[in-house]
Amino acid sequence: MNTKYILRVDNKYWRVKVRVGQEYYNRCFAFIKYGDEETALKQAVTWRDRILKKYGLIDRLMYKKSPHRFKNHPFGPVIGVYLNYNPSTDRWNWIARYSVNEKEVKKYFSVSKYGSHDAFRMACKTRYKHVGKLIVVQPDLMPCKPTVPFVYRPVSGDRPG
Repeated sequence: MNTKYILRVDNKYWRVKVRVGQEYYNRCFAFIKYGDEETALKQAVTWRDRILKKYGLIDRLMYKKSPHRFKNHPFGPVIGVYLNYNPSTDRWNWIARYSVNEKEVKKYFSVSKYGSHDAFRMACKTRYKHVGKLIVVQPDLMPCKPTVPFVYRPVSGDRPG
């Protein structure tokens, strides 16, 4: 069972704390009230999932604080578009990377603000707008299909050439 955003406190209750934008949603689930810790945990998970679904953020549960499948480097499902976790802010961002006048530019799209699908689509759209093409190298890592034209180019080895 995924217990992200759920913390066991003093062997007495489960505390759920979910951040949506600048707001926190907190609720405690006491073992005594629900009969035992397992039932309290099930209630906590149900409540957490309801909050995440309400704000279109249920996909947050698939992200971990540990390094992601494509870690924090500019290699993701689309060349120039990648997912980045910032441990100091506990936030995930889809990032579009491109050049303007020979200077690298990174545009961040917050998963907590837009949801993973919309943030990914916005990053793809930004990359396409500035580069003129979108190259998908690992479609299995995409949370959804981009809304702009793209081409598929499989990757051989670790990184695109």
